[in-house]
Amino acid sequence: MINIAVCEDDIFLGGQIETALCRHAEAEGVAIQTEVMTSAEQCLRYIRESNMVDLLFLDIELGAMSGIELAEIIRNELHNDYMQIVYVSSKQSYAMELFESHPLHFLVKPLDEKKLIKVFRKAIKLINKSEETFQYKKGHSHKKVFLSEILYLEASNREIIMHMNMGTEIFYGTLKSVYPELQKYGFFFCHKSYLINYEKVKIFETNQLIMQNGDMIPISQGQRKAVKELQLERELRYL
Repeated sequence: MINIAVCEDDIFLGGQIETALCRHAEAEGVAIQTEVMTSAEQCLRYIRESNMVDLLFLDIELGAMSGIELAEIIRNELHNDYMQIVYVSSKQSYAMELFESHPLHFLVKPLDEKKLIKVFRKAIKLINKSEETFQYKKGHSHKKVFLSEILYLEASNREIIMHMNMGTEIFYGTLKSVYPELQKYGFFFCHKSYLINYEKVKIFETNQLIMQNGDMIPISQGQRKAVKELQLERELRYL
């Protein structure tokens, strides 16, 4: 699932961009989720609170906060270099200002749909080649997080508590349902209630794991042998 945001104060144009992207994504078999917003402030809240946006079509001339200012926050304050940003403007005199936010492309209004789709295809290729992510569903939203951000996942009744470098996220699900996807990236069970990112373990002890953030995770009696074997296997790879 590719998460796409369109930040355009012209509601009609924002809808046109969304419609074109959805039509071509369906034709090419690409799963996307789109959200159209009319201000930089609204878009910033969405990025911070709702989803990891993969691709942002960003109007430059907005309201109190310009598209350029929003891009600077994304890159410098949120430290998000992953998001592909495509500027949209009726003016072509922003070259030097845009350079610092490392945009993927610049589209000039009125938009040429062929150019829009060409940029869309390029963005999809780059997104698919980027750092691996874990995708999950929270409410009606499809969300994703970099695997390198996850410390461990904890089962809590019918929910999963995902412990990350910068806090936690809670969503409905079971560890057994997400394990097949995460196993290939080095996640393992040390207990039926804990699925661990091997790379985030600071210390292996007989009865527990000490994570990089200091959390102490119990190793169940039934998992001690498997955890020890996994540790030996991983250590031998670097000999």
